[in-house]
Amino acid sequence: MRTLLLVVVLTVLMLPAAKATTSFGYSENNLSIQFVGRDFSPEFQGMIELSGKTGPRAVPPETYTLSNYIYRKSLRLTFVNPGDASLPPSFTLTVSGEQATLETEGKILVGRFSWES
Repeated sequence: MRTLLLVVVLTVLMLPAAKATTSFGYSENNLSIQFVGRDFSPEFQGMIELSGKTGPRAVPPETYTLSNYIYRKSLRLTFVNPGDASLPPSFTLTVSGEQATLETEGKILVGRFSWES
């Protein structure tokens, strides 16, 4: 019995620690854009979630382009609304450090971006 218990304890100790899911993003001007995943560097591996009037919703990958992505430094997210009224209008979010610029419906809105979850 002790041998079995010892084997179980050693097995559990040898398992790699699971990475927790975390997020970072922009949340201003009645729009929340969250980058959700486990691995953010060197490449973003996760999903993008938008929250607006209808609550949070995962964005289909074919509706956005993520470029200039350097974790904790910069990114450019271009979202094209496919005609879905439950999603926000098309926009481009440009981030440099903690400075964020959101361009949507002919407006340019300046805000902050949080790289921390």
